[in-house]
Amino acid sequence: MSILKVHTDVATWNARHAVHHERLQDLVGQYHQSEQDLARRRLTGRQSEMINDLMAGRMDLR
Repeated sequence: MSILKVHTDVATWNARHAVHHERLQDLVGQYHQSEQDLARRRLTGRQSEMINDLMAGRMDLR
């Protein structure tokens, strides 16, 4: 999401992504960097696709 922030205007970021980014940062921050790195290495192709779908709004269940 941090990459997305750089390419999004401030109003859009604040309206659509800021709260979610903050929550995700809080969640990820509960783990040590080594644990985060291990999780990234173990990420499967399907999990990566799901993350991409979620980030692109293709899994919005509202």
